[in-house]
Amino acid sequence: MKEKSFSVFILLVVILFSFPACSSGDDIPEEYFEIIEKKDSVPNNPNQNNKDNSDSDESNTDNPNTDNPNTDNPNTDNPNTDNPNTHIFKMEPYFHLVKNGGGQQGAALYGDLLFHATANSEIHIYNMREKKHITTLKLGIMGHADTLCFGIQKVEDNDEFPVLYVSGSNSNTAGKGGDIYVYRLVRSKDETGNEKWQGSLMQHIITPDVSIIGSYPDVVIDTDKKIMWIMGWLNPNNYDTKEGANCTNCFSKYNIPDIKDGKLDKNGVYQLSLSDEERRSYFLVYDIHAITQGICYYNGKIICPYGMPSLPFKGVDVVDIENEKITQNVNLKGASIYEAEAAVIYENFLYILGQREYIYKCTGLDI
Repeated sequence: MKEKSFSVFILLVVILFSFPACSSGDDIPEEYFEIIEKKDSVPNNPNQNNKDNSDSDESNTDNPNTDNPNTDNPNTDNPNTDNPNTHIFKMEPYFHLVKNGGGQQGAALYGDLLFHATANSEIHIYNMREKKHITTLKLGIMGHADTLCFGIQKVEDNDEFPVLYVSGSNSNTAGKGGDIYVYRLVRSKDETGNEKWQGSLMQHIITPDVSIIGSYPDVVIDTDKKIMWIMGWLNPNNYDTKEGANCTNCFSKYNIPDIKDGKLDKNGVYQLSLSDEERRSYFLVYDIHAITQGICYYNGKIICPYGMPSLPFKGVDVVDIENEKITQNVNLKGASIYEAEAAVIYENFLYILGQREYIYKCTGLDI
């Protein structure tokens, strides 16, 4: 009897250690890429009168401008270089994301909580510190949910979270605006003490014509300066399909609308159309890469992951708002990440969320 019990114990141990530790990303090695910083850059249009002279609220930065590094394949060994303008971008799996048939899209952080949207109107909520999935929240209309970000205002003073902005537009049609959905998120407990989550659509913001503001518009919020930035793509049908280069994106500066601005519809949602006249200023970036994914704002910069699996390029652009230029770029061509869908900043580190796979912790960028 003892021999049989011992044999069963050995069998259980063998089975237990036969499963890969997918949750922590132990089956994927660290990867290293070059960040090459250069002083030359593509200048803005000298005839462009786009400055907002009402104040000087953009952030200061000493970062030099960079072009795309010539890196075709990842290197799992830390590359050696004597080039003083070269820095190393390290990328390592942090934990495994929940698989979803609708496809993961944009993401946003609030405290230790990560909110990761899908294209089928769901948000997966994770605890970043504990590396675990908490729950899945089903919302209403979200569109493509390309970019998520938290704002400043709360619907009720005692709300735990400010409103969440969801950039839902996949619009590339002249004469139409993009869609921004503003949600209230509430966490509470039921009668048994279990946690429950609810989401309510509070406001629907329609951007100006995409032929003016750019196609596929995404919104990020500068919570310190109370500014809303809308990024749109001005030449979506004209770019280098091999490298994704030579794109032009427009970055438009708006005041953050009050969550009760607009006309209240029969469903209790405020419908608000932004005008081009309300745009405080804008600037163009001429050397950004194509197929920008879920962007995020941090410390005067907008981090833009880009690329998709059907195209031979992917990477990260860092746009400095004060200098109106890309200051850093990482070429992730050949990396193990399937598609860089979203970027978030957690405890001063950049994290990139991959499609159908891991969230990656990244170091090396000057952010």
